[in-house]
Amino acid sequence: MADLLPLIYKKQRSESLSAEEMEQWMGSIISKEPPPDYQIASLLAFIFANGLNFDETAALTRAMKDSGRSFSFNSFPKDALFIDKHSTGGIGDKISIPLAPVVIAASERIHIPMIAGRGLGHTGGTIDKLESIPGMKATLPLKDFYKVLKKHRFCISGQSPEIAPADRILYALRDVTGCVASIPLITASILSKKLSESLDALVLDVKFGSGAFMQDFAEAEKLARSLQKVSELQGVKSVAHLTNMDTPLGRYSGHRLEILESLAILRGEGPEDSQELTEKLGISMLKLGSYSENEARSRIKMAIESGAALYHFEQMIAAQGGKLAKFEKIMNSRKLALRSRVVKSPASGYLRWDTRKLGLALIELGAGRKRKEDKIDFDVGLKHEVKNADRVEKGQPILEIFYRTPARLNKCLRLVNESLQIEEECFSKQELIRKVIGE
Repeated sequence: MADLLPLIYKKQRSESLSAEEMEQWMGSIISKEPPPDYQIASLLAFIFANGLNFDETAALTRAMKDSGRSFSFNSFPKDALFIDKHSTGGIGDKISIPLAPVVIAASERIHIPMIAGRGLGHTGGTIDKLESIPGMKATLPLKDFYKVLKKHRFCISGQSPEIAPADRILYALRDVTGCVASIPLITASILSKKLSESLDALVLDVKFGSGAFMQDFAEAEKLARSLQKVSELQGVKSVAHLTNMDTPLGRYSGHRLEILESLAILRGEGPEDSQELTEKLGISMLKLGSYSENEARSRIKMAIESGAALYHFEQMIAAQGGKLAKFEKIMNSRKLALRSRVVKSPASGYLRWDTRKLGLALIELGAGRKRKEDKIDFDVGLKHEVKNADRVEKGQPILEIFYRTPARLNKCLRLVNESLQIEEECFSKQELIRKVIGE
């Protein structure tokens, strides 16, 4: 059994760990005789408290990645480019789902090997949303992942056991010991999986605001710079976008509702903000693939208007067992299974949401997990009629809740009412993308 005490003492004294020590640590926790959880948790706690410098963060990222397998693309065309996107998540953030087929339709060379996650805290997960499509196999073994990727040039899948196994062990302990909100540990966790994809380039969407994991803009910017710098050090070109999550993204939040909105985005009919973010991140991905700004914009526009993006999405979903026709039938009949409640503005003025509380309200509806073993209700969700800083009148509909039971509705309503504020003075809307790092 490995003994982590020497490493614990070093971080207790705020000393640096070498790359070899990071490799030793990651190797030990995936071994047949790992160190006890209390030693791993102790080391994580001292890292959380005392931090890691850039070299340590990069070394930990590399060691976590090397704890598992990395993708091999030897059998793919030599001129293929492998580019992905990662978002830190927020309420209504379904952008990965329409973005991938838009980019594939816009470029014949780009391949997107996307490893995506499940819901985390008050934010929904891409894999959970895809699994709301009947028959969809959203977590594939590597062999099947390669097969879909080779045929369709993109595949969205959950993390298989072969990818960064050390990350799963560390994250489980971070989650129960209050060590999640550490920029070095977040950087290593995200990039250990993304760098396992053997990418040429990566676009990062780092959220800030009340509905984001990193609510403070300055902290979100630190995370964005850490992710971008470590990616570049590992030979992966990257661009980080800092995007506003002070208000829910798009019109819908909730799993099947967000798939419905994703289909609208692919037809060019999405809400203004989610359509804009999809297209701007798509342009960023194409620019990393050596397209000029104007050509990238033109190609993204054509991919949507021609119907090619929607076609590629339908093909990928079918390749992973999904049945969109059955999904559409469910959406047409879901009113029989659900009830809805319209929330009206209690006063006239300018609306401000606490978006994190809206995320917690979704969990109370059954759209998220309080415990790992909880089952998600794919049908429930919210329809957002107004955004932050919009002028509203007393009695005006501002939100529609789709719920299954009165008990869940009441819990949801409590949080919705807490999240809602009507201000007398007009305040300015924040731009969707505040800053771009690395362009």
